[in-house]
Amino acid sequence: MPMTVTEKIIARHAGRDEVVPGELVNVRCDVVLGNDITAPLAIAEFE
Repeated sequence: MPMTVTEKIIARHAGRDEVVPGELVNVRCDVVLGNDITAPLAIAEFE
């Protein structure tokens, strides 16, 4: 089954040939975006 553009991006960053909807994958993030209120709290939790 052909993958969408989003699935192709996720598969590439997960180091896989294919992903399917509903599957849990670990990916390497190039950039992340957060808002002023919740981003500092989330960053503190990850540290």
